[in-house]
Amino acid sequence: MKLRPPDWPLPRPAAIHHIVEDFLTDWTAPNAHILPLRRFLENCLGTDLRSFFAESCFLFALTRQKLPPFCQQGYARTQGLAGSERLRRHAVAAGLLEDFAAADFSGDELPGGDQLLKDHGGPVRPLQHLLNTKDEL
Repeated sequence: MKLRPPDWPLPRPAAIHHIVEDFLTDWTAPNAHILPLRRFLENCLGTDLRSFFAESCFLFALTRQKLPPFCQQGYARTQGLAGSERLRRHAVAAGLLEDFAAADFSGDELPGGDQLLKDHGGPVRPLQHLLNTKDEL
């Protein structure tokens, strides 16, 4: 705008966001006042500005061509899931991982969280079910 003459008219906006502050408003959620502004910015930018869990970002990466900015900034730049004992227990309970921790560590003391997340060198059989079906043919 600095390079334009002083009498040059301003361009017509495609969208307008009007904020009215009401001191008597009782917000029901901590971020309720942000939602109208976020929706306005999402409309102007044509993107989704919400925060997502890594599982949702993984699903978006498999099913969409364009990831939301939150997933691009975190998940897609290999920051993904941070390993933790709680996550490992959840994966074992869901049947996604074998529980090597109980078999590998003997004694009374429990191993530390970083030791539990290390590769224990157990046998890896990711395609065992395919080998069994091949033998049946």
